[in-house]
Amino acid sequence: MQQRVFALIVCFLSICLFLLTLAFRQPVSAQEAQPGDFDLSALKGSGYVVLLRHAKTEGKDSEMIDLADCATQRMLSPEGRAQVAELATRFRAAGVTQARVLNSQWCRTQETAELLALGAATAEPALTSPPMSQDPVAEMSGSFKAFLADLKAPVDGTPLVLVTHSTAFSVLQLTSPQQGGGLVLKLNGAAAPEVVGVISPPQ
Repeated sequence: MQQRVFALIVCFLSICLFLLTLAFRQPVSAQEAQPGDFDLSALKGSGYVVLLRHAKTEGKDSEMIDLADCATQRMLSPEGRAQVAELATRFRAAGVTQARVLNSQWCRTQETAELLALGAATAEPALTSPPMSQDPVAEMSGSFKAFLADLKAPVDGTPLVLVTHSTAFSVLQLTSPQQGGGLVLKLNGAAAPEVVGVISPPQ
């Protein structure tokens, strides 16, 4: 009888210890970046440029794509919207609440830009991956490189966020991040800005 009571007490204490461990365990923050990620707080007052690939999508593009008609395009999936929500939380946690935001003319980049909630998003044709193109990299190359060469960091140091496609990274001969990820660039007056950091895509 005593052994049974003792066993029950030990079991009870073990359960209590487990629950306490869960209660005091450091939670994994949704906005937590991966090791080696760029410190987003350094974006403030720096004039850095974030080159971001749109978040995850679902469906497929129509054979007759109309950039003015979102119904003909892949759109963000629920997972993609969750990715952007996490990115937005990362920015806010780093103290970045405002930015100049430009997106391509595709609906999926526009939605990504708007959900970041860093300010009004504006469509920029130079960020647009050409629809129905046999060679989108070659077709986008001239306008995108000219855009980057002419781009000036905001005078007040406000970060600039460019939401685009994997094509843009290929134009710069950079490995494209997965959807929802990006790179941090430092403008240098040339068509190939310096890469100073990585933003890992939320999982």
